[in-house]
Amino acid sequence: MSFIAPAFDGFFDSLGYSILTGGLSPFFANLIEIPFIGFTKFNNTIVCGSFVFSLLIYIPLFICLVLFVKVWRTKITAVWNNSKIGQFFYKLPLAEKFRNASLELM
Repeated sequence: MSFIAPAFDGFFDSLGYSILTGGLSPFFANLIEIPFIGFTKFNNTIVCGSFVFSLLIYIPLFICLVLFVKVWRTKITAVWNNSKIGQFFYKLPLAEKFRNASLELM
């Protein structure tokens, strides 16, 4: 997904700027003094904004993906397996190996 990130650099920059220059700036000033932490480049507004955004979106995205997988397994898989495209796809040698391996795991 790193190819999409530059499109959001403006948002990440403004988010990181608001975090780094707000009331937490003494905290970040002390944090930069720790030798290893300085290598993380968290004091860059884009890096800080991207990190905070990823922390905020992690749980909602996880829940959405779990729900998507449940819907996929209960409804979409049956339709896909019975479609002509699905049948053609499963006849391909590599796809057949992946399908058989996944069926063994279940």
